[in-house]
Amino acid sequence: MTKYGALVPIRAKYAAIIKPGISKDHGKHAEVMRELLSEWNPVGLSEDQIVFVLGPPTSQDKEHNYFAYHYENGFAGTGWNFVFKQGVVEQVKEFGIQ
Repeated sequence: MTKYGALVPIRAKYAAIIKPGISKDHGKHAEVMRELLSEWNPVGLSEDQIVFVLGPPTSQDKEHNYFAYHYENGFAGTGWNFVFKQGVVEQVKEFGIQ
């Protein structure tokens, strides 16, 4: 199995309905992300595996080793930081945007 093989079903289920960024439907997209993370544990996956499932991050900080996915209306919303250590996800942190 390739490094993406086990990720294909989760990507197929969520890729079309998870849309990070600024949107009037940001709350809906954040709820879908919560649903995804309740079903799928990305800890231990590489950066390219995360991008395979979620698409490109809305922001990233290579110095502090994280990808961020934001779901917001331009003023408020929710985001998740995927924190990497030695090239794999060590933890996922949800945060509010105000």
